[in-house]
Amino acid sequence: MFHVIRPEGAAHLNRPHIVVHRMKLHEDEVTMVDGVAVTTLERTWLDMAEMLTVDELVVMGDSCVRRPRVEFEGRDTPLSTLADLQRMIVNPFLKTIAPHRLPAFASSGRGPRRRGPT
Repeated sequence: MFHVIRPEGAAHLNRPHIVVHRMKLHEDEVTMVDGVAVTTLERTWLDMAEMLTVDELVVMGDSCVRRPRVEFEGRDTPLSTLADLQRMIVNPFLKTIAPHRLPAFASSGRGPRRRGPT
């Protein structure tokens, strides 16, 4: 099953195995990957808050902000920062997502932990 976002007012899309969501995305919520427009990691995390349990959301957030191991991943910077995820929580355009579930991630002490030097 694929979930796609179409701009408000765009033509209807009816395809098997595709769930269409209509919403307005802001420029900073979209990025290009191999020539395809996709939502940013932070926006995807926010969207998943509607479907995941709080524990699952914390696991996803931790995966986004953890420091990678260069020898295994070929990169040395996290995919995102805790501040970037928290910025999505206070998104003034947040209406249809489950906003009551997100503050638990940012303030419960269950958010991503910093790992010591590897």
